[in-house]
Amino acid sequence: MKKIFAFLIVILATVNLYSQGIRTSVYDAPVVGVKLGLNHSTFRYSDPNLKSLPHELFIRPNVGVFFELHLNQNFSLAPELFLYNRGHLTKYIYETDYNVTYQVKSRYFTFRMPFCYRVNFYNAENVKPFLVLAPSCNLLLGGNINLTQPNLPISNVDIAIGNANMRRHDFSLFLGGGSQFYIDCGSFFLVTKVEIGYNIGLTNSFSNMEIEDVSKSENINAYNITGVRKIHNVEFNITLGIPLQLIRDACWNADMNYKKRNVRTQRDDSLF
Repeated sequence: MKKIFAFLIVILATVNLYSQGIRTSVYDAPVVGVKLGLNHSTFRYSDPNLKSLPHELFIRPNVGVFFELHLNQNFSLAPELFLYNRGHLTKYIYETDYNVTYQVKSRYFTFRMPFCYRVNFYNAENVKPFLVLAPSCNLLLGGNINLTQPNLPISNVDIAIGNANMRRHDFSLFLGGGSQFYIDCGSFFLVTKVEIGYNIGLTNSFSNMEIEDVSKSENINAYNITGVRKIHNVEFNITLGIPLQLIRDACWNADMNYKKRNVRTQRDDSLF
């Protein structure tokens, strides 16, 4: 416990060691970095019968890269590209006797354009709360559908997701908030964000083949294709970024220090 307490003290001391000028430059510089997160994904149906299906906890990972550009002290744009895992897990009883498990694991390549509003508190210079609004375009890469229904004629189905199962692209809107802070790592800074939010599916994820009745859903005991199906996610994300301006300044300072040392060395050698 003492070691943990000492470790926390060291972190807090490091985070609050620097002047207002350094903090301002860290938060105003363009930032490039990586984004890591987890999401709980569910399907939302308009069909009254499907709305009653339970949504089991279904945690999926996502990872990507981002570039953040500050428009002023409060607003910024942070376009990001990442691999986004979504899907659905439900367990229910069919006709009072059969336990059915239906699981969809889908993978997407996602482009998201977050608009961030950062709140600047004068008495909390290294803690910057923010709100984010981010339209997203999601391109389906593939995935897997698994249906288990013991004691029924089709007891187990496991197929790869294709054009017959899900729409190739869809759009969504992420709404969230969190806090930003930075950590000094000696030769560079890490600008870190912790955010939580909700990703709202805006378009129908049923494939055209399902809607037009060209391809039957594998989950034939659960539903017929009626209405719409949208993918929603509760997300928790962490971003780690490096301010580009400070990297440039650090490299410039290192180069100037090297040149100064080289000049002094040449002067010293000329004395002999």
